[in-house]
Formats: sequence, structure tokens, C-alpha cells
Amino acid sequence: MAEDKHYHRYSFITGEAIFLENGNHCHEIVFQTDNTDGHFHEYKGRICGAIPMGDKHVHYLEGITTDADGHAHGFRLVTLMDNPTDVL
Repeated sequence: MAEDKHYHRYSFITGEAIFLENGNHCHEIVFQTDNTDGHFHEYKGRICGAIPMGDKHVHYLEGITTDADGHAHGFRLVTLMDNPTDVL
């Protein structure tokens, strides 16, 4: 949430796994926030390092969005283990 108490929502789908020599993997991630306040923010980067959760895994990411309207937003996120929309 920004100082003026506005916020943005976002959702994303990661890219395909990019396998690393150490046996782990990364995913490309790109998202754009909604524009509830007349502007939006973007983020482009990679989520690396799978975190085991039983027979599945998640990824954790901290970052900062692009600047828009004189500010950016920091965020922390964790991917879901399953497809929440069940469309893929």
C-alpha cells in the first residue's frame, strides 16, 4: 500500500521451468498491476529456488515494481502449488 493509502492487485502465471546445473530451476515472471488509481506498475524478473512442499513446491520472491506517478511498490509473494483457475 502506498503512502496515500492506494493499492494495486496483480496476478501472474510463471513461464516454463528454466533448469539450472545445480538441479534447481527458475521461472520468468512478468506482471502488471491493475490500475485502480489511474496508473499501473510492472515487474519483470525471475523466480529461482524451488521450496519443497511435500511432493510439490512453491517459489518466493521479493521485489519492487516500476515507478509510476512518482512512486513504486515493494512486494513479497509466494506462488501457489496448483492452478487456482483450473483452466490450464
